[in-house]
Amino acid sequence: MEGEIEKFRNQPMATRGEKLDIIETDGENDEEPVVHVSNFANANALVRKLRKKGYSAEIYEPLRGISNHKDHKCIWLGYKLPLRHAKDVISLAIETYPHIEYIDLSNSDDTSPPFQVHYQIFIGGATSTAIHRGMKPLQKKDWLQLTEAVTLAELHRYINNYQ
Repeated sequence: MEGEIEKFRNQPMATRGEKLDIIETDGENDEEPVVHVSNFANANALVRKLRKKGYSAEIYEPLRGISNHKDHKCIWLGYKLPLRHAKDVISLAIETYPHIEYIDLSNSDDTSPPFQVHYQIFIGGATSTAIHRGMKPLQKKDWLQLTEAVTLAELHRYINNYQ
């Protein structure tokens, strides 16, 4: 073990201006994503379920009053979320809110949202935004197929079919 430590100590450190490689991971070991839920009448129930599964979940702007289902039929999904988290949260959201019809990825348009948005999920996004973007609604069978994706790329391709 001491030999390994000595080898590590003798490695040169990065110098100023040296470019370091950033290693991308599949995200499976990353911290649990943040989930924001519109303030629907039963939002606390979904937040409790999500927290019980280990997610950091909260009601989005609870002081704005209760959100209605008609105007909040979307899921905004951070495109850098690990597959298992995305599928898990989407399944819980659809189970709790069968009125959800649309899903969008955080990198689907030319806007540049804040970096952290790509690692978050927002349940209950604006229906008007989905309609304005020309998104197509998903049916129950579509949600089921989406949650059966085997890779993150497959999930993203499937979501892109509805944009």
